[in-house]
Amino acid sequence: MYPKGFQHVRHAMGVFIYLFGFLFPAILTITFQILTARVLHRQARLQLGEAKQLDRSNPSFRHLIAKKCVLQTLFIVVLIFLICWGPAKTIFLAFKLGFIPDSYPYSPFNRALATLGFCNSCANPIIYTVRYPEFRTAVRGLFTRAQLAEAPLFGDRETK
Repeated sequence: MYPKGFQHVRHAMGVFIYLFGFLFPAILTITFQILTARVLHRQARLQLGEAKQLDRSNPSFRHLIAKKCVLQTLFIVVLIFLICWGPAKTIFLAFKLGFIPDSYPYSPFNRALATLGFCNSCANPIIYTVRYPEFRTAVRGLFTRAQLAEAPLFGDRETK
C-alpha cells in the first residue's frame, strides 16, 4: 500500500487521467457530433425548400442521403471510441481510487482492456473503408499500382 500522503496524489492523478484521457474527449466528441447533426439537418431543410418530397426526382435527394451517411458514420466512430476506451479508463479510475487491488496492472484483464483500447486506432480506417466506396477504392489504390490511376486521393482529380 501507499503511505497516507500519497493516497491523495494517487486519487487525484486517477481522476485527472480519467477526465482528460476519456471523459472530456468523449463529451467534446458527442457535443461536436450533435452540433454537426444540427447543421446538417438545417441544411437539409433549406435544400428541400417548399418541395418536402424525399423521392429520387428531387435534386437534393443525393445530398440528403450523403448527410445521413455522414451522421451515421460519426455516430459509429463515437460509439466505437466509447466501447473501446470506456471500460479501460473506468476500471483504471477505480484502480487509482483503491476499489481494485494493486495486482490489477499486471493482470490479464488489464492487458485485455488495454488491447481493446488500442483497437480503436484500427477501427476508423475500417469504418471508413466499409462505409465509403470511394475511400475503399483509394485504399486499394495505395496497395496496387494498377489501381493508382483510378483512385484519386483527397480530391486530386484531373480537371478537364
